[in-house]
Amino acid sequence: MTARLRSRRLAVPRRMAGKLLPAVARLSARIDWLAVIIAVVVSAAYLRTLAPSVLWSDYGEYQYSAYGPMVPHQTGYPLFILLAKLWTFLPVGDIAYRVNLMSAFWGVVTILLTYECVKRLTGQKAIAAVSALTLAFSAAFWFYASISAVRTFHTLFVALVTLLVINLAQRRTPVEAIALALGLSLTHHRMTIFLFPGVAWAVWRSRSHVRWSLRRWIVLALLFVLPQALYLFVVFGRQWGSAREFWNFVLALNEGPAVLSKPLEQILAQFAQQVLPALWKSLTPVGLGLALVGFVALGLDDLRGANRRGVGGYLIVGWVLNIFFAGIHFTEDPTHYLTHGFVLQAVAMGAGLATLLDGLGRVALALAPALSRFAKGKAAWLTLVLPLVMAWVNLPIADQSGTGWIGPFTLEELTSIEANSTVIADWSFTMPYRYHQIVEGQRRDITLIMDNDQAAMDRADAKIKSGGAVYLRQRRVGNRWREQLPFVAADRLWRVLPTEPTFAPQPVNVSFGDAVTLTQAATWPAPLTTNRLMLLRLGWEIPPRAEHDFSVSLRLVNADQQIWLHQSGPLRDSTGILSTTAWLLGPALPPGDYHWQITVDDSSTGTNLGLTDLPSFRIAPPDQPVPLSSIVVDGHPSQQPDVAGWTLVGYTSPGRDAQPGAYVTLPLFWQATGDVTHPQTARLQLRDRQDHIAAEQNIQLPQARMGDVIESRPAVSLPTRLPDGRYDLFVAGNTAVHLTFLNVKGRTHIYRAPPIAHRRQVQIGESVELLGYELGRPNETKPGGKVNLKLFWRAKGTMERGYKVFVHVMDAGGKLLVQKDGVPVNWALPTDTWAAGEIIVDPYDIPIPPEAASGDYVVQIGLYDPDNGQRLAAVENGSRLADDSIPLVTLAIH
Repeated sequence: MTARLRSRRLAVPRRMAGKLLPAVARLSARIDWLAVIIAVVVSAAYLRTLAPSVLWSDYGEYQYSAYGPMVPHQTGYPLFILLAKLWTFLPVGDIAYRVNLMSAFWGVVTILLTYECVKRLTGQKAIAAVSALTLAFSAAFWFYASISAVRTFHTLFVALVTLLVINLAQRRTPVEAIALALGLSLTHHRMTIFLFPGVAWAVWRSRSHVRWSLRRWIVLALLFVLPQALYLFVVFGRQWGSAREFWNFVLALNEGPAVLSKPLEQILAQFAQQVLPALWKSLTPVGLGLALVGFVALGLDDLRGANRRGVGGYLIVGWVLNIFFAGIHFTEDPTHYLTHGFVLQAVAMGAGLATLLDGLGRVALALAPALSRFAKGKAAWLTLVLPLVMAWVNLPIADQSGTGWIGPFTLEELTSIEANSTVIADWSFTMPYRYHQIVEGQRRDITLIMDNDQAAMDRADAKIKSGGAVYLRQRRVGNRWREQLPFVAADRLWRVLPTEPTFAPQPVNVSFGDAVTLTQAATWPAPLTTNRLMLLRLGWEIPPRAEHDFSVSLRLVNADQQIWLHQSGPLRDSTGILSTTAWLLGPALPPGDYHWQITVDDSSTGTNLGLTDLPSFRIAPPDQPVPLSSIVVDGHPSQQPDVAGWTLVGYTSPGRDAQPGAYVTLPLFWQATGDVTHPQTARLQLRDRQDHIAAEQNIQLPQARMGDVIESRPAVSLPTRLPDGRYDLFVAGNTAVHLTFLNVKGRTHIYRAPPIAHRRQVQIGESVELLGYELGRPNETKPGGKVNLKLFWRAKGTMERGYKVFVHVMDAGGKLLVQKDGVPVNWALPTDTWAAGEIIVDPYDIPIPPEAASGDYVVQIGLYDPDNGQRLAAVENGSRLADDSIPLVTLAIH
């Protein structure tokens, strides 16, 4: 009984397997696995080179237009934009990345359609693979598949129509499919009209097996015309002054006179200098030669009435018209328009390769039958070397994966200007600016103007004269004011001022070492208020023959010693320098008392020449509260921390990763809900997963008017022995509100001493031991050179204070030549983060000044407390070293 039941149970799966396996086998047999491999390979290549985020020029416009959806520049591209809107819902990357991804997808589909075209024409998969991959890895096509461009969607239609024409010649496709494809293509790009003459020729050549009737003509007309209803998106997507303006837009009629007015000499020069070189490089000279062979072979087939009738004429006419258009339509890069013809060229290349291999087979047949079989069956696979070499060569050209800097770069520029400013830029930079405004909701208070909009430029002129803030992205876009108004460099932008700024210099006499003296300081305008551009002018004196490179670091510091603004730059070697820098007193800068903190360094020796604090001054609030739209934030709170008189409107993320011992600053933006007459206090808290407070810092909020926006920058110090894990940052008033999180992970600790070239055993203070050192170069060096020094420390216990290391190079008379002070490991590992028993490898680059005299110099090191300058006791062999300084090694300088 048991065996019978078991037999029945096994019979059911066996019957299912008996039906399923043949079905799977039939499905597998229908799949073109070579096409699958091509799709995987090309997709991997395009994903590898895909632009990660926002782009500039037209590509940035397509990205924010898809998000809207909005109508981009002419001709509107309704089908592309509406499909791109669907792609913006994908849960991957940001909006810009998703639109970029759509271009890559259509690029892969174009390659697969091209493969199918060549396979249908030649009947050989290997030749089809070579042709498709050659197109896939051509520099121009690959580039457009890596960005948010309309090109790959256009080439999709070119490849689709080509495949339908081939199928029509082979009686596989009704003519209605071609009509629908052409109708849809015109809702995307007007260049498809260059396929029409070739399609008409192919249909005429296939007239013997196409039955024509009035009904068919009506159906064809409807299939062609009905897709044009998508232009209703363009009709209602923007405002039109007249019907003529609309038709000029969708048909690009305004380009006609410009194209037709070009003299013949200029057109011929365009062909010679741009179009022909682009054709030569596109699919390589080998690919172009094969394509020409294919055009001839397919054209002869047309004349003979072979089974490819009409295809040759279609390809030749479409390719020639595309080249002609690229020659008369002037552009910086003709590949914008030649990608259309590259698809036709790749199909013809496949036909040419098949023709040559067929001829090779016939020759081989006359010589040796075995060679003939190889020529027909295997030689085509050898030509795969062409696309493989193209992929290797064109990868750096097509790779757009490194463009992720564009988004932060352009947003930083928008962040660095006052509220309610006007920015004038060319087309290229206006697009990412608009992306930040439309998609990310950042800086919507800024008015963007393109430099070719004369009416808007006139409005900007009036704004400048009334004292408003107008910035130029490139100085040339403000040529109309160049001779009339002063321009001031403000970070990467230019601020146009209504009059030349007037400074009231205050005498200063501060010396930095023996070489640099600060003689005067002045600011503009007066009085200073937040949400304004401020100019700082400093006067310097430097000896005329100074051979050092000096750099100056400027910091705007408040009464609590918090640094709010910071700039660093070189100080040229001359006398009587007047250096002027521009600073944005941001819209959320807290009003109050500030002062300038100035540091001067000798860059050639790495020596700090001193620090000084200038007298304090007051920055007042602006006349009117600034709009919230002028504040750039990374996130908004889900609820409010309930601080009397204040609303938390946003925060800037401090980053996701941190180490124990680090300071984590979380900029917070607050808006006063009423007149705040008494300072208020909130708290920034770091909590573990059990909701225990691991670190906390008070947040002081000042008095303010209703509507004022204030930034606070609380910083929590992570405990040095904080366990690894995820922690949450809260802002607490009467209630605590979660904002973001931190991943805390300690560094790898080394407890076994590595090999040390020069061993020492010096006890420093109570908790540090010097184990030895290494020199990366010989003991002899030259002026202007650099010595690599590596110190090895052991922490004998934990430390509560962060000590600094000093590295001094002294001459025989005890005079300081080079000074290198800093936190160990390039400021990355403060001593209060060291674990007991840990080995610290601490590298230093010691520059030797060019003017250093020949002789012997001693490198001396040690530790000191930066708060009071007190050195830690240095004891070696039971004896305390002089000045608590360890003489390490003697350098012979020649």
